[in-house]
Amino acid sequence: MALKTHAKFLEELDGRTLVADETYKGAMTKIAFRCNKCSHAWSATPNNILRGKGCPSCADSRRGRSRTNAIIEDHGDWLLIDVSTTRYPNSYMKIDSDVWGAIKNKGRAYCSTRGYVMQHRKIDGKHMPHRVHHDVISCEDGKERDHVNRNTLDNRRRNLRIVSHAVNMKNISLRSDNKSGHAGVWFCSRTKKWTAFIDVDGERIRLGSRNRKEEAISIREIAEKYYGFIA
Repeated sequence: MALKTHAKFLEELDGRTLVADETYKGAMTKIAFRCNKCSHAWSATPNNILRGKGCPSCADSRRGRSRTNAIIEDHGDWLLIDVSTTRYPNSYMKIDSDVWGAIKNKGRAYCSTRGYVMQHRKIDGKHMPHRVHHDVISCEDGKERDHVNRNTLDNRRRNLRIVSHAVNMKNISLRSDNKSGHAGVWFCSRTKKWTAFIDVDGERIRLGSRNRKEEAISIREIAEKYYGFIA
């Protein structure tokens, strides 16, 4: 069976409130579409579109949700942008005004499952996820961008620095199961004491155990300064 032509596909789209921004490649191969009503751009298979699927932004609006990156606060040199999703509501990104002006039309920014703000960009002909903070400061090979205050939604220049992978790993956030409120300090149910440790260059160093949590945190903080964990 011959592959349907792009012209034939456009004929079948006649009357829909959307346009195909890429050439038809097959019923199950995703291509870019754009809504004539709200200008939202997204990728979908032609098969789903011909079966009645439409603009996800308009669908969300009908359900009381928004896919627009509304400016929540304008502080002059930086903005607070809505990057919420259905899974992660009330997520807001801080970003420099000039950076947002340069990237806001490259795709909707959204909070990902790992807490980073992403956009889907067309790279080498494919739509790929892209971390927004990579646009804020350039980074040489072998180095990484680090969020100084550990808030991955704060993508202002003042909160980003270039570091080695080892330093970046030192600046990780608390685990979700941490009960002490401080990295590297946990309660041992067997000894009934607070234990402190620190990971340096792939090696875990045990710092000791204390009866009081505050004492365990204190020896951890001393180790952080000694090993250069403090920004």
